[in-house]
Amino acid sequence: MEQNKEFTINVQLSHFANMLRKLRHEKGLTIREVADICNIRTDRLLRYETDKEVPSMQTIMTLASFYGVEVDELLKTE
Repeated sequence: MEQNKEFTINVQLSHFANMLRKLRHEKGLTIREVADICNIRTDRLLRYETDKEVPSMQTIMTLASFYGVEVDELLKTE
C-alpha cells in the first residue's frame, strides 16, 4: 500500500513540474525571468521544473497567480 502512495505522489509532482515548464514556455519566458518576477531563486525554480524539489504552498500560490491559473490546475493529476 505504501508503494502505491509513493507512486501517486510522484505522478502529481511530475505533473506539477510539467505544468510549470509548459506555462513558462507558453509565455516565452526563461527560468531566470520567471524567477526574478516571482522572487524565487533561479536554481530553485529549475529544481521545481525538473521534479527535484517541492515548493512551499506559498510559492505554489505565487506561481499560480503569476501564470494566471488556479492552484488546482498546477496540482491536479489529469
